[in-house]
Amino acid sequence: MPKPIDTLSVPAGKGAFINAAIWENEVEQDQQKYKTYSVSLEKRYHDGKTWQTAKSFQANELLQVAYLANEAYKRALRQRQESNHQHVA
Repeated sequence: MPKPIDTLSVPAGKGAFINAAIWENEVEQDQQKYKTYSVSLEKRYHDGKTWQTAKSFQANELLQVAYLANEAYKRALRQRQESNHQHVA
């Protein structure tokens, strides 16, 4: 199973965390290969018995989501720049 190239996490209250994972994908178009990056976001929380995963967020968690989205964007952009630099060299 593929693994993310980077992950980020911030607390979101009582044992909950919001996580971002950055994924690298190789794409071929017009006989050229290049890398693209995508980001997945999730909330992990403990319901008292087991860990749960959610893809939706409370309104008061959106600042954490925005922070993670911004950080993930910067890291993906850095990866793309490094990949382009290695490809050119």
